Amino acid sequence: MNKKDRLRYIKSLGEIPLVFKPVQDALDDIQVIFQDIERCWLENGNTESIIPYLNDRIEGVKNHKIKGFLAYHNQAPIGICWAELPHKRYGNIFMHTIDPKYAPHLSIKLSRSGFLDGTVMELIQFRNPDDYINGFLGMGLSKKFRYRMGLLNEDFPEFSENPHQVTFEPLTVEHAAIIGELSYISHNHRHDLEGYIDYAYQDRCI
Repeated sequence: MNKKDRLRYIKSLGEIPLVFKPVQDALDDIQVIFQDIERCWLENGNTESIIPYLNDRIEGVKNHKIKGFLAYHNQAPIGICWAELPHKRYGNIFMHTIDPKYAPHLSIKLSRSGFLDGTVMELIQFRNPDDYINGFLGMGLSKKFRYRMGLLNEDFPEFSENPHQVTFEPLTVEHAAIIGELSYISHNHRHDLEGYIDYAYQDRCI
């Protein structure tokens, strides 16, 4: 998608005068958004508060492991978007707005920030993901469904705690080749390896 197409998409949304602050500079207002997330969380049938988890993430914000923005409309906080990259190529995007009309504007802001360049990111949100996804697609990013590795739901044979043929030893760098091979074989069962370059080739797994 070229620049002209992106600008055409942005114009199609209509102008909403949003102001964005780096999330590190907006911690005094972040609880307003957290409280709206809590309402949504409980409306979705959850019984335990999500606020403790959200407050734990603030430490990552303070030490800049989490980068993003708080959005304001008419000086009131209306949304949050941040990117967390525990690995330089893979991470997650955390997004929430108090009104869906703001969602694509947050996606545009995050797309333009450069935080997502060259990465594969998982979207974490609490209402309709399409409101955010459409914003990312409008900015030329691509979408893929995430398939998780797993075992089929079937009966497993019973084993003793430590079968006779199994031994254990400390994991060291000398085991990198065999562990990389096992990782490659495991990930080869997935259907969405495109983009996950560290898992798509055996030498990269090692």
